[in-house]
Amino acid sequence: MSKATLIVLCALGAVCAHTLADSCSTTDQTKTKTCLDAHFGKYGIDAGKALPKFNDYIATTVKHLEQHGAAGFDLYCEYGAALATCLGALKTSACMKAEGFDAMYGLGKDETRSYATSFPVEAYTCEHKQEAKSLVACTWNASQSHPEGVANCLATMIDEMKKATDYCIPSDRFMTCVENHFVKYCKEDVHLQPAEGGPQLQPGWPL
Repeated sequence: MSKATLIVLCALGAVCAHTLADSCSTTDQTKTKTCLDAHFGKYGIDAGKALPKFNDYIATTVKHLEQHGAAGFDLYCEYGAALATCLGALKTSACMKAEGFDAMYGLGKDETRSYATSFPVEAYTCEHKQEAKSLVACTWNASQSHPEGVANCLATMIDEMKKATDYCIPSDRFMTCVENHFVKYCKEDVHLQPAEGGPQLQPGWPL
């Protein structure tokens, strides 16, 4: 969970401002799904049959990347870059929003929102790969020794998401909760929110 947590949380607060086109045409949907299916296939997932639940997807990707040792994070970013290239302008289309994912894969709102959110977060993380890599060891150790911290943050966010009209609010609270947890064990270096004047998510992925 912890390596996935670092990957998935680094930019939750930053991605909430993205907007995109209102519709996903049949042609765009076909192209988008082709790119996504190829991306998932790199992790050994046959998306042509069905996508797993998001937590299972994260567990699968983490296991796959851990098999590659120190090169795993680089591989993760290579996969993301290949997906972005395949999608081109479609990465900012409605097809890459939760509703678009639901139309392509039929997982339901909560699951597809998690999938859709993961791609802009991945892009942000890989733009600042060295900073993210430097935190992996500490957050991994903290999550292994104190797994209840992130689990409690996640449970609270899931509950709040069910009642939220603005999904950025529970996402921001979740990020702050996880940040506060890891700061106990990794000091101030683990702050996930960009400092003033620091790196910011660049336009290019929707939420």
